Amino acid sequence: MVFESLSGVVLALLLATALYSFGSILRRMFLHPLSGYPGPWLGKFTDIPGMAPVIQRRRTQSNHELLRRYGSCVRLGTNHLLFCARESIVDIYGQSSSPCLKDGALYGGLSVSGAVNLLNAVDREQHARLRRLASHSFSMQSLLKSEALIQEKVDEYVSVFKDGNSRVNILERTYMLMLDIVSQFSFGESLDCLNGRNAQAPADVKAFFTVIPPLSFAPFLRYLPIKSIQEGRKGVFRLDSFSRDCVASYLSRQEKHRGDVAKSKLFLERMANAVDAETGTSMTQVELVENATIFLVAGVGTTAATILYLIWECGQQHDVRRKLIEEMRREFPDPSIAPTYEKASKLKFLSYVVDETLRLRGPLNGGAPRISPGKTIAGRWVPKGVKVETNIYTTARDPEVFPSPDQFEPSRWETATPEMRQMSRPFSYGPRNCIGRHLAEVIILLTISRLYQLYDVIPDASLTPDKMQQLDLGVLEPGCDEFFVEVVPQSNLLSC
Repeated sequence: MVFESLSGVVLALLLATALYSFGSILRRMFLHPLSGYPGPWLGKFTDIPGMAPVIQRRRTQSNHELLRRYGSCVRLGTNHLLFCARESIVDIYGQSSSPCLKDGALYGGLSVSGAVNLLNAVDREQHARLRRLASHSFSMQSLLKSEALIQEKVDEYVSVFKDGNSRVNILERTYMLMLDIVSQFSFGESLDCLNGRNAQAPADVKAFFTVIPPLSFAPFLRYLPIKSIQEGRKGVFRLDSFSRDCVASYLSRQEKHRGDVAKSKLFLERMANAVDAETGTSMTQVELVENATIFLVAGVGTTAATILYLIWECGQQHDVRRKLIEEMRREFPDPSIAPTYEKASKLKFLSYVVDETLRLRGPLNGGAPRISPGKTIAGRWVPKGVKVETNIYTTARDPEVFPSPDQFEPSRWETATPEMRQMSRPFSYGPRNCIGRHLAEVIILLTISRLYQLYDVIPDASLTPDKMQQLDLGVLEPGCDEFFVEVVPQSNLLSC
């Protein structure tokens, strides 16, 4: 009798749960404010369409496919809209009295130590304070004071092609170049990876992108026995420990060396000594460690990926590569004198090649989710609390703005229109745009101009388009395990 009574209670509970779940599904599908938007069927009552591609490391590409299938506004999940209209870029990311703020649940995890940084700060005033404290360090005037350091590291990078090394794997070496430069700016001392020190550092930086962004989009992954994530967390710990040691060492020497700090240490010195005019505060030691580390991991992968994709795309088109080399050798005829940023930044065809690489292969071309405050976005009223984002990967492939959008055509930028600039936003847009843009531009221009000043660089035939598919690790990076190139020195004829 007791057993029958308990069975009845359990059955009633199961029935109630089933009815509630069924009712919730119906409400999300037909009564939810977003029920009228097109999108994948599962997205009407679950978040699976947006979560599954994160695990597959193709979130950006999956969103692009959905936008191509359903139109310029797609219901990606129960409470999530995806856009690709030009107006949505300004409406979501632009300066506004009613801005679309970052979602703390999503961005809060984008941290090495758990502290607040420029990337994960949700509060507007908190972000503005950190931005003001760091902005002077990223000014072009400040960065160019260390131009000689970058030129020196670039020469170390290309030195691998000397002594008859005509076929070289430059994948890890390119990441090492970025690590050496950005660590010098971030911590006042270089990791010196190109000279064989800190061999684990490139893997540790990649570990950040293996672990941190996926866990932010899909937190449940931390509880699964996924080897890459478990090993990646160890790499993030090593990176955090290195950062803490560097900043602590610098601060302990600060008083002794104040006013006598080498130019290569200006970046960290200025961050440590900056005082916010509005709040009268400086960065705490915890904030210095966290933000310096974020600058390191964010700057390394994005800039390295851009350089590798530029080399690969130019390698697929002989005429483009020849024209780029001719410009380099015309403007920088003496191989013993490295190109300068002042001159390289004025070279037209080089700028076209960089712009086209960033349009087609930009590492930050994915979407950056925000939360609607209740406003009109791209002509549609979006209720408060709805997650929104614009997929720049898609806007940069709008066929009405970029004919043959999947083709690498640098010459299209010779007659760039305002709409082209508006739709291709490789450094994001608005008050949250990439603070490291100037540093990335300097490194890319100095590296590419020096490389093609000295050599004709041809990607190995084994590097197929399939191997060069982008993996979405929070930033878009090459999926290849190696990147072999063949080089022909300047003294020889351009290769055919």
